Amino acid sequence: MRAMNTLNIEEYTKIFAALGHPIRLNIACGLYRNGKCNVNTMSERLNISQALVSQHVKILREAKIIEGKREGNIIWYSICSEYTKKLLECVELNLCCCHQDNKT
Repeated sequence: MRAMNTLNIEEYTKIFAALGHPIRLNIACGLYRNGKCNVNTMSERLNISQALVSQHVKILREAKIIEGKREGNIIWYSICSEYTKKLLECVELNLCCCHQDNKT
């Protein structure tokens, strides 16, 4: 088995820890599916306050899962890296498979 360097393991740990909360996982998966979104829209889709969304967005940004780009008064958030997109693709596939299995 190939050993990862410590820096990579620390980065992965931050990513998995940040995605370990249901709201943050929902935000990240939503951004994966939709490409980009702002806090107001996330708040409406998740039916939670903008303040709570902002708190979770901050954690996702600190873990380098998402990034924000300002356009006028609005900050649009999107997934930062291809690695994170691939990880979220796996999550989405597994969630869909589990959901399908539970229906039968």
